[in-house]
Amino acid sequence: MVLALVNNSVAEMSTYMPVAGGFIRLAGYWVDDALGFLAGWNFFLYEAFLIPFEITALNLVISSWSPEIKKPGPTAGICAAVIIL
Repeated sequence: MVLALVNNSVAEMSTYMPVAGGFIRLAGYWVDDALGFLAGWNFFLYEAFLIPFEITALNLVISSWSPEIKKPGPTAGICAAVIIL
């Protein structure tokens, strides 16, 4: 229910004042520029920390398929190479 209310609020603000940059610009415009700055960094850190968690989850899935895979190094290396490329 809370997510529906937040989604509705962002939709109302975007309809009233469409800006390029999404919710980060909206936070800076409607509240304060400092909040927009921190929202941008918060979103960047969230996305940056998400990559190792995804590699770990993929490694767990692959190791559950094949019990011979015990070490996470090769799988993590392949995932990192795919992400970089």
